[in-house]
Amino acid sequence: MKRIWVYIAGWISLGLISCTQHKQTDWRMTFDRNSEAPYGCYLAYHFLSSFFPEAYIESGRNPFTDINHVAGRRHTSIRNHLTLITCLDFQADSMEWQRIQRYAEEGNIVCILSQEFSPNIYDYFHVKPATPSSRGPAYVSQDSEMHTFSLYLNHEANTYHEKGMPIDLYFQPDTGSHRSFYYMSYAGNEWQPCSIMNFTGNGLIMVCRNPMTLTNYFLLHDDHKKYLEQFMSYFPPSLKKVYWYSMKRRMPHSEAD
Repeated sequence: MKRIWVYIAGWISLGLISCTQHKQTDWRMTFDRNSEAPYGCYLAYHFLSSFFPEAYIESGRNPFTDINHVAGRRHTSIRNHLTLITCLDFQADSMEWQRIQRYAEEGNIVCILSQEFSPNIYDYFHVKPATPSSRGPAYVSQDSEMHTFSLYLNHEANTYHEKGMPIDLYFQPDTGSHRSFYYMSYAGNEWQPCSIMNFTGNGLIMVCRNPMTLTNYFLLHDDHKKYLEQFMSYFPPSLKKVYWYSMKRRMPHSEAD
C-alpha cells in the first residue's frame, strides 16, 4: 500500500507542478473524487479500496438516494454501509435528518465532513459553530496563516499543521447538555472539538467541520497521509459498501425543489 501511495502521490504532485507552470491552478473546492487539483479528493477516494478491501466502492450525486432506500422501509437487511459526504455547507430539513438517523440506527455509518451544517444538526449534537468558515480564495503563499489540527486516536493526539484553507474549524459544545458524545478530533491549541460521533441504534453518525483534510492539497503535505489512515481506521474494515458523495453545498430537499 505504501508503494502505491508514493506512486499516486508523486503522479499528482507532478500534475500540480505542471498546472502551475503551464496554466493557472484550479483552486476551487470541488472535493471531486476524480480531480487531481489541490482541493479535489482523488487521493482520498482512490484509496478507499485499500482501507475497505471487502467493500464495494460507489460514488453518487445525491446521498439521500441510498439513505431513503433504507430508511423508507419498515424492515431492511441493508446494513454495514458507510455513506461519506464531503461539502462546504450541508443542509438537511427535519425529515431528511430523521431518515439519516434511521439509516444509521439500522446498522450503517454516516460521516459528513462540512464547514457548515443546518441548525437542526447543530441542535442534535448540542453544539454551535465556534469559528467562521472561510469562503475566500484558497491561494497559498509564504505569508498564509498556519492552522493546527489534532486527531485523537487510541488515547493519543496526532497533530498536523497546514497553510491554505482552514482545517481548524470547531464546535462549541453546550455545557448544560446531559447527552454524551465522543469527540474524535480537535482544533487549535485549546483542544476545541471539530469532529463528533454519536452511536445510535446499531450504527453511527459523525460530523466533522474539516472537509479540507480529505483534499489532495492536505494529504500531499508532510506526513499527512498518516491522517487519512488514522481517520479511516475509525470505521470497520469489513464494511460491505462505501458511498462517496462530493458537493459544494448540500441543499435540503424542500429548498432544492
